[in-house]
Amino acid sequence: MHTADSDDLIGRVASVLHLPAHDVLEIATGEDLRLVPFVSELVPVVDLEAGRIVLSPVSGLLDDDAETEGGG
Repeated sequence: MHTADSDDLIGRVASVLHLPAHDVLEIATGEDLRLVPFVSELVPVVDLEAGRIVLSPVSGLLDDDAETEGGG
């Protein structure tokens, strides 16, 4: 898995969870597991032939260091 603004590998899909609202990707980042809703706004590119998935660069999605609203 890569971000749209970088070609660096940020993690691998460990599993796909099939939840009532939508599927969720479980991403192994090397440090831990992160859950990412499998929707086109967050995962705009899935290229199965190339083995490449692109994740939108959303602050806080894969890291805990992002600022939260209200000073959190």
